[in-house]
Amino acid sequence: MLNPKANQQLKAALGQKYIELDAEEIRICSQKGADQEIINLKDVDQIKVKDGYGIPQESLSEIGQEIMGKPKENYIVLHQGSEKRRLDFEIDSHYGLHSFHRMISNWEKQYSVSHV
Repeated sequence: MLNPKANQQLKAALGQKYIELDAEEIRICSQKGADQEIINLKDVDQIKVKDGYGIPQESLSEIGQEIMGKPKENYIVLHQGSEKRRLDFEIDSHYGLHSFHRMISNWEKQYSVSHV
């Protein structure tokens, strides 16, 4: 089971920002570490996650896809009322990928999570 105090940092596809995930919140932070936005998962109606996440450029075919302008897509979609928000990010290690999968498993026990 995932330690509730543990969090997972992911590079956001937002430029100079990163995303921190834990059992209760998603925080979008600047590179200086200041919270710019906090999303409380209790306020989210549904979390949509992909079936397959991965590390970019992990294989030769993925490198080719990236060169052709089709990079690996890792994202979460949050539904809150009539609003839908997609958070794109990059996972930079196998440890980070494993931790992210554990976080999703933890969310599935507490929130409405569906796979796309």
